[in-house]
Amino acid sequence: MIVKHVKTDKHTEYMGCAQYIDWIVKAFGNDLCNAFIVQEISLVIIIDEAKTVTRYFEAWHVAHGECNNALYQDSHDLFCIGHPLDDGDAIAMSVGHKGRVSFIPRVFYVKEGCALFDEIQSWPTDEVKEANGLQAKYYTEEIAKQVYKCPEFFREPFYHEWEFDDPEKIYAVVLQYCINMYRRDNIGRNNIEIALDDFFPNGVYPDIKKRVIETWENH
Repeated sequence: MIVKHVKTDKHTEYMGCAQYIDWIVKAFGNDLCNAFIVQEISLVIIIDEAKTVTRYFEAWHVAHGECNNALYQDSHDLFCIGHPLDDGDAIAMSVGHKGRVSFIPRVFYVKEGCALFDEIQSWPTDEVKEANGLQAKYYTEEIAKQVYKCPEFFREPFYHEWEFDDPEKIYAVVLQYCINMYRRDNIGRNNIEIALDDFFPNGVYPDIKKRVIETWENH
């Protein structure tokens, strides 16, 4: 049973990536009950040989067959690294590296009338930053035991791989970021050099940094 509609998949040359989806609420059951769609996420980020794993639960309230969107989004759910996709931190973390991002979901349907439903109503919207303003909690075994008793539905994982060590790719991405974020009228050469230190710390890629500055001055 397909429970979601993929609206957009986005992949960049670096770590930035996104998938926008809407839930197909009727796929969870014909009854228009008061419920929560609960998604457990294992977010796995590998940069070179370093690996981090973040696990959390996030929830969408379903009422009268309708589901709430993610905060400030036109979609129900957004998997993303770097939002918007020209996020400077994601670019800086990618320069000179390769890696893989994995969003691995498990989806459950929690109907009104159980203790878990009442508990989810009190989940905060600002605890899990990866949940983009949804009601969410970081993974605990206690929450997992309750969630796993509920009906489970399949959603495919989302993967993004990148290798961001080609000088031409780095130059093009960093230059476009600077053009978008630091219009020449608002920032001088000294400030642009300081800003570029975030992308090229400890003197790495000096030729690319110099080229970006020269192009910036002539833009």
